[in-house]
Amino acid sequence: MERISTLAALVAVSLLAVPALGAAEAGAGGEASQPAAAPPGPDGWFDARSSYGDFSIRMPARFVDSHRTGAQVDGETVTVDSVQAVVQASFGAVQTWQAVCVAHLDRPQTADAAFTEATSEHETNGFLRWRRRSSVDGHPALDFAVSDGKRSLRSRVIVIGKRVCTAEVNYPVFDPVSDADSEKFLASFKPR
Repeated sequence: MERISTLAALVAVSLLAVPALGAAEAGAGGEASQPAAAPPGPDGWFDARSSYGDFSIRMPARFVDSHRTGAQVDGETVTVDSVQAVVQASFGAVQTWQAVCVAHLDRPQTADAAFTEATSEHETNGFLRWRRRSSVDGHPALDFAVSDGKRSLRSRVIVIGKRVCTAEVNYPVFDPVSDADSEKFLASFKPR
């Protein structure tokens, strides 16, 4: 089994060979599926519900639903569930929109530990423009804005019992995602 950090699992589990800040390979032992061909809502966005991960989020395009087991984080086996959409940007680049939950099977995660690791990973992978505390349905969360000069990332890391979840949009700096769309996406994450 492959050993990966929690945030690396969160931001890279199913990137489908898309360039990303801090991209890493996902662990083996997973399955991915296309969702049923549900039509988009009136705003053109799709309701993405993780088949196994007990969360939902709104996506600007059709998405892939993924479930992986067997990854190791600090010697502990975890389950990684994600939904992801890839949107064509200009000049052949892409935007990636994803929500990922890593379920720690043996122990709950503390917000302080998860946020310290997330901050370290974000600082390693680009210039940390800002971070701020927030909450999602009463669960502690930390929001980030990061850029490495080529790509930018907006993310929200949420601690929900034994799960550490993130929602993120990663895009080229020359074709930015609007603050309104980033916030619409991040605010739509709902644990079930």
